[in-house]
Amino acid sequence: MEFRTFRRAELTFAAPQSRELDGDPVSHGRRLTAEVRPGALTVLLPNREK
Repeated sequence: MEFRTFRRAELTFAAPQSRELDGDPVSHGRRLTAEVRPGALTVLLPNREK
């Protein structure tokens, strides 16, 4: 698992991924942009393929 610290993240995935907004499911998508208050959110992503 990798941990990152950021205020704004723009993520792009190779294939559509499941996504949630405040715990509620939203449509699958290939992009996700998030802005957060420092330390307010933890995002978990799968490890990069080696």
